[in-house]
Amino acid sequence: MRNPLPTLGRAPVSVSLILAVSIVLRLLCFLEMRNSPCMWLHRWDQSDMHFFDQWGKEIASGNILSRPFHEYGSFKVDIAETCFELYPEKLAELSQGAEPDRRRDVAVQRLWRRWHGDDGKRFNQEPLYAYAVGAVYRALSADVRWLFVLQALLGVAGHLLLYLIARRLFGHVAGLVAALLCVLCGPLLFYEFVLLRASAMVFFALLATLALVTAEQSGSARSWAAAGVVFGLALLMKVVFLVPLIGVLAILVVRACRERSRHAGTVLGVFVCGVAVCFVPVVVRNVIMGVTPLALSGQGAYVFVCANAGDFDPQIGYMVSGHVPAILGKTDGAFIPTVIATLRTHDSVLSYLRQVVAKLYVTWHWYEMPNNACFYYYRLHIGLLRLLPVTFAFLSPFGLLGLMHCVGSIRRTWPLVLMAVGFVGVLAATYVLSRFRLPLVALTIPLSAVALVNLVDWSRKRRFRPVLASIAFLVPASIVAWRPIREDIPRIRCMHYASAYQAYYSPLALAAIDRGDWGAAVVVMRSSLAVEPEAVKELGPSRPPANRGEGALAQLYSQVHRRLGEALAESGSREAADKHIARADELRLAASTYQCSEDQ
Repeated sequence: MRNPLPTLGRAPVSVSLILAVSIVLRLLCFLEMRNSPCMWLHRWDQSDMHFFDQWGKEIASGNILSRPFHEYGSFKVDIAETCFELYPEKLAELSQGAEPDRRRDVAVQRLWRRWHGDDGKRFNQEPLYAYAVGAVYRALSADVRWLFVLQALLGVAGHLLLYLIARRLFGHVAGLVAALLCVLCGPLLFYEFVLLRASAMVFFALLATLALVTAEQSGSARSWAAAGVVFGLALLMKVVFLVPLIGVLAILVVRACRERSRHAGTVLGVFVCGVAVCFVPVVVRNVIMGVTPLALSGQGAYVFVCANAGDFDPQIGYMVSGHVPAILGKTDGAFIPTVIATLRTHDSVLSYLRQVVAKLYVTWHWYEMPNNACFYYYRLHIGLLRLLPVTFAFLSPFGLLGLMHCVGSIRRTWPLVLMAVGFVGVLAATYVLSRFRLPLVALTIPLSAVALVNLVDWSRKRRFRPVLASIAFLVPASIVAWRPIREDIPRIRCMHYASAYQAYYSPLALAAIDRGDWGAAVVVMRSSLAVEPEAVKELGPSRPPANRGEGALAQLYSQVHRRLGEALAESGSREAADKHIARADELRLAASTYQCSEDQ
């Protein structure tokens, strides 16, 4: 591997060129998505994007303390209703004092506030992203496009961070390769234009890694204090940074005990102080609200059940466990009792270990597991995302190979290895979703870069033994990474077509209808059919839905064809209208046929 901290050489010119290309790509992506549903999916009221948008507006309007502000999506109502069936006494207790016609609604909200902890006064999720959204809305305007611009700038800054990480650990060439891979990485670009924390998590993961590398190489107390501040802010963004933080603390404690020097103790102390100082505003807010001082999120117990119960399927991604109502109804959201009750849903220790292994497999698989937003749906509307060649299908095997290459120099490369392995551990304990895996995707880029540079360097020097050993490793790693997804798991799920229709196409069509512009309504509905799945086009009397997803799609596109048919009829195109209404009837019948077969 190359000497760390090489001379700059041609770095300013080459890095500036890469950053310029990065900015141009983001501008093109922004222009391409501005007249598509991708820009407006935060309007889907069942999504985390909508929640962060509403939370940011609450903060911007003056709710600085984030007084109880929670999401109550339809799935949470269903969970609460099931809980009331299992524990009828809870419904009676929680509905006391409510008006008769609102008893159940009030009970549902009170139940979830109890499960969130401290009577719902805790933050619903970690606060930093929501406060950043609120600050943008207050300073500029409550328009997500401003937020996307700032997230894109963070993405560009991430390219520079990746270059610096790879350059300091592996040399200038590896740094350039890492920056280039980052520029060409579709998933990283995609999440910069989604109202979620994923791109901010990437930024903090890279900044924390660079801060550790800088602190390790300089050894100064000031650099370790700065690293602590970065980790403190990262925790306020997402508590999953606690896993690599524990690793860093363990290393510093071992060093302090082994060296027994004032400097080692000072380093540990200033690092902890750096983390702690970031929590001062949270502690002050929580004390004012009467909340546990260090509490960051009220979702921990619910997430643990869904991600670790015996019925969780890692290849599905996020799913509401059937055990949630019974377990949370019993534990009232207390975390440790919830963990114990969740683990007891497994038949044996081996059952839980199999689930963890399955998560590790999905962690290194190519598929971008959708949740709220779908990478593959965005590709339907943004041609640039289809052109960018770097995805996790490439980074997974080469990233693993890079990890192997780092073993021999672990004393120098441990910050990068620790961060990557830490996020693997996070995914093994929670969900393997594309947006949660994104920091790991970014961290595999410098690892992939050093693997590629080493392979080229060894080949040039005719060192065939390490080249052959690397190829022998890449083959099984690629088999794991490139294995096809299950046939019952589509790349784009029904909810992503439905959310785009509900958040974008339907409001536009209704607005056109309200003003009597049937021609505009026709244009909108036809544009929604431009991305109609091929499977839906095949559905009909002789081809009924094969699964629940196809049945839901048939129902959705039955509505789309009917609304288009009605708009065409009003605009005078009777023949075309009859065609779409007939197609709507076919799809409705297909959907009902599947529902009947399920009921039987």
